[in-house]
Amino acid sequence: MAKRSQKRLMRMEVIIVLQVIFFMVTLVITMGYAYWVLRSVGNLFDTTNDQMMETLNGVEVAIDARLPLYTELLDIHSIILIFKHQFELVILDPDYDDKKIRETTDDMTKKLEVLADGDIKSISARQRESLLESMGILIDIGEELAITNDLNDRQQLYNDTLTPMAELLQFVDQVQKNIEAQNTTLRTKLVANTVETSANLRAFKKHANNLEMTFLFTIVLTILVPGAIQLIFFRKLRIRLLMLAEYANDIGKEKFQRPPFLAKDRTGQLAIRLALMGRRIRKLLRISRVERERADTAAKELERLAYYDTLTGLQNRRLFHDNLSEAIELSKRRTQHIILMFLDLDNFKDVNDAMGHEVGDELLKAVALRLTNTVRSHDHLARLGGDEFAIIAFHQSDRGQKLAERLHHDLTQPVIVNDLEVHITVSIGIAPIDPEKSSPSDLLCHADMAMYHAKSLGRNTFQHFSDEMQEKVKHHQNITRELRDAIKLQQFQLYYQPQIDLKTNTIKGVEALIRWLHPERGMVRPDLFIPVAEETGLIREIGSWVLNTACLDAVDFMAQREPITMAVNISARQFYGSSLVENIAHVLEVTHLPSKYLELEITEGTLLNDIEHAINTLNQLKQLGISIALDDFGTGYSSLSYLKKLPIDVLKIDRGFINHMLQQPKDRAIVKTIVELGHQLNMVVLAEGIETEEQASFMRDQGCHVAQGFLFARPVPMESLLASTDQKRSNVMRA
Repeated sequence: MAKRSQKRLMRMEVIIVLQVIFFMVTLVITMGYAYWVLRSVGNLFDTTNDQMMETLNGVEVAIDARLPLYTELLDIHSIILIFKHQFELVILDPDYDDKKIRETTDDMTKKLEVLADGDIKSISARQRESLLESMGILIDIGEELAITNDLNDRQQLYNDTLTPMAELLQFVDQVQKNIEAQNTTLRTKLVANTVETSANLRAFKKHANNLEMTFLFTIVLTILVPGAIQLIFFRKLRIRLLMLAEYANDIGKEKFQRPPFLAKDRTGQLAIRLALMGRRIRKLLRISRVERERADTAAKELERLAYYDTLTGLQNRRLFHDNLSEAIELSKRRTQHIILMFLDLDNFKDVNDAMGHEVGDELLKAVALRLTNTVRSHDHLARLGGDEFAIIAFHQSDRGQKLAERLHHDLTQPVIVNDLEVHITVSIGIAPIDPEKSSPSDLLCHADMAMYHAKSLGRNTFQHFSDEMQEKVKHHQNITRELRDAIKLQQFQLYYQPQIDLKTNTIKGVEALIRWLHPERGMVRPDLFIPVAEETGLIREIGSWVLNTACLDAVDFMAQREPITMAVNISARQFYGSSLVENIAHVLEVTHLPSKYLELEITEGTLLNDIEHAINTLNQLKQLGISIALDDFGTGYSSLSYLKKLPIDVLKIDRGFINHMLQQPKDRAIVKTIVELGHQLNMVVLAEGIETEEQASFMRDQGCHVAQGFLFARPVPMESLLASTDQKRSNVMRA
């Protein structure tokens, strides 16, 4: 069956090839005939056109040649008649003014000059001489008439003019007759050419009709006849395919019956194969369409993930960075007053901690919706990450003042999230887009600086970027770079301030205090570089060095003196960093310092950032045998509910209360309360900043256990501390 189908298909291919050959031969013959006809028509048209142009040119030349002469002769004829009429009046009336005759004589003189120039080509030389001679006679007679008054003389002059005037009039009549004869000849020639042109046009129309019939015949032979044959074939094939499709549907419905026709004719086998092939193709196309739709959906999803924030649907940092680059280029071409706004929600972490991350996510969505409704459609809005948003605002001639006020008004309205009313505020930094010195990273940095400056002013406000902020950033960057160098070059030193037992007046322990010996600035105070180290994360490396060095110095001190407690400050980044307990345990193991002589000082603000984590970490440190001191107590939250949960050993009273406790009753009351609280919770109470005997006596009377301050000793290096203890020991021995 397959071979028979191949043979039949081959026959169809042969027929189609023959049709193509027939079409090409017919087309070549038709085009050749059309070319011959068009060439003949073109030649006929060129001949007719040349004849017409030749005739028209002849007429034009004849007219151009005769028209000036004809005009001049008409003027001369008119002048002669006027001259004759005036002459008769002069003869009849002796008193008649001969002024008209003189004017006529002047006109005739001008015409004589024109004819004498020879510009008129259509008159022969003999005729021109005869004409000039006759006109000269008349001019001479006219001039003589102007100088005589005798009637007899005038009559004689009149008789002399009759012959020249008659000759002139006869000459004019003869020239007019010649022109009319020539016009008749030209008219006859033009009529003959017109007749010939009409005959040529009839021949042209005949060739055009033949060409149309040829093209119609070609269309019938090459298109209509083969098309009709193929139409009949494919109509029969379509009927067979419809029958086969219905038969296939019946089979699909399990309705088995005989085929609708026997596929033995020329179209039957092909119809069956085309039907099966069509079903397969439709199935493949349906599968391809589904896969293409899936691919398009996946591509759109990838684009959304690449350029848009998944939570809020706003632009992400990548797309916003591209739009910011375009805004910078736009500002270079024309002044647009474009600004960049950097927004950060105030205390958003508290919302997440208090209400959960789901509420935080819903709050971010609500904020994104409010921002979208506030900014204009041509501005760009993005979520850069966390609770940070950014806006590119165009046409802000007021530097974004009104827009910032609208944003504050809209964002500070209460938000209802899961039936909870949430109040938020926002800090905004604004940086203008300067095309001369702006890059996307610089602009974001500038706006971020302005935002942090707004937070430093109490939050819930906006600030514009200024050069002073840039200077602070440069100073911050310089300090950061120099801190990194200080870590590498080990420019830090540890000073130790003794902690005195108020009952025995002996050293109970020392607090390790870091100092930075800068090669150019000298000794740098900790309050100038510790905040920078906290922000940059360098405090982890510095803190690790402090802990390791302090433990080694404690071991050296105890090898030469009595055991003391080494107090080391732990920063928030260290405390909430990974593997704090493991790192401390490793340092104790390496330095061989017993854990009971290590005391870690942690501020209450650090502990209360994440109370659950703090309790867990402190319990692990307590299991190592380390003592925990709560530093700067009273300056933070001072929450008693948290205090009873925290495994604290030492309460350190902040020096701010100690400085004025003898003068300020409220400070004195707070100090007494803290000391009593420490007694009740079985904690050691340590007072910082003791500088006078009165302060020490007061704290001793209140039952404070330990004190440190300039009254007892200033912070000194370990060598000086060893020397001072030797000095005190010798003084005791002398006593």
